[in-house]
Amino acid sequence: MLSFTIFTSFITIIGQILNQLIIMAIDGDPAIMLTSVNSFVGADGVLGAVLSTIEVFTIWYYILLTMGLIIVGKLSKPAATIITIVFFVLGLLFAALGGAIEGMTQF
Repeated sequence: MLSFTIFTSFITIIGQILNQLIIMAIDGDPAIMLTSVNSFVGADGVLGAVLSTIEVFTIWYYILLTMGLIIVGKLSKPAATIITIVFFVLGLLFAALGGAIEGMTQF
């Protein structure tokens, strides 16, 4: 399980490094991940935080998480998929909460 966790962590690290290199090259806003949906929409607040969570490398991470739970964790496909969806929804909720708190502190 440790090697599985390390393996899936590399996906998010690669995404962060790639995004930061591209942002430095084009002199963009470091707060907006260029591989996220929010880079196309440009929303702020709660919607911006939620759209920033929907990102290419994050989706890739969740796909590998599902596959790893099936192979390494010996879970059934429906159980692994449900666990992954729950984690994704929790991530969206935390992002929305962070966006709401950020929106309240701007006033």
